[in-house]
Amino acid sequence: APHVLWQLQHDWPTLAFMRGAREHKMLAPAPGAWVLEQVLNMGPPAAPLGLAGLWWLLRSEQARPLRPLAWAFLTVITVLLLGQGKAYYAAPAYLPLYAAGGVALERAPRALRILAPTLLVVGALATLPLSKPILPVERFIRYQDALGLEPGTGGERHELEALPQFYADMHGWEQLAAEVTAIHRALAPELRERACVFAQNYGQAAAIEILGEDPPPVLSGHNNYWLWGPRGCGAVMIVIGGERSELEAVFAEVQQVASHHCADDRCMPYENHKPLWLAQGPRVSLEQLWPQLRHYE
Repeated sequence: APHVLWQLQHDWPTLAFMRGAREHKMLAPAPGAWVLEQVLNMGPPAAPLGLAGLWWLLRSEQARPLRPLAWAFLTVITVLLLGQGKAYYAAPAYLPLYAAGGVALERAPRALRILAPTLLVVGALATLPLSKPILPVERFIRYQDALGLEPGTGGERHELEALPQFYADMHGWEQLAAEVTAIHRALAPELRERACVFAQNYGQAAAIEILGEDPPPVLSGHNNYWLWGPRGCGAVMIVIGGERSELEAVFAEVQQVASHHCADDRCMPYENHKPLWLAQGPRVSLEQLWPQLRHYE
């Protein structure tokens, strides 16, 4: 298959990603909690419909031709659980269960056929703020507290403040992009035309590329960004985060030109309070250094 051939040609990056995620980022899930999270991801109102669909696919004679869908779902769940995958990775596999649950519901007593859609709609509206940022931050925190929920990281080893990761990860990017843009524009013309940005992760890199105004080339050793290589950069680098000592081992001149502090402190803590560096005079070419910068996780 083309995908397998690509993996072979690029030293199996997906396997490296899974290994790196387990070692450096992912929390080993407790099986019971992981399965419970599947119910929460389905949505408490929709979970009975999905589970009814799974039962119908496995037990109904009418569903015999469709039974492989049930086994496919159970296989996906088993592989992800044994591989310590994030619970939400299973979400696409829910869809056949919902469809099968709808068929099973058609065969239910009339009262249940009327009640179930009502509960689905009411429940979906009540839990919508958990999947979409429709509430202002402070109101969302009160809503979360009222439900007795604690902020979640999606199974990752990250420090959190009051917001779950899906919401906190929406904060601070415009500000970071503006700060990097300002640094780039303040450079002398001969430096500006050679400058590139190095980000510690794909979130930072994508923020500069998408939200920045006329950004320079943006590099990162994180995930797919590493595969795109150094692209001729290295002479002048604007570096987001990192330690001075690490940069001074690679560049002759290192200067902290700014600091990134999320204006409302609502971003992920590991994205807050970051030094922004200007590094020049490489002691070694970025092409030579590039293999050491790869981190899949």
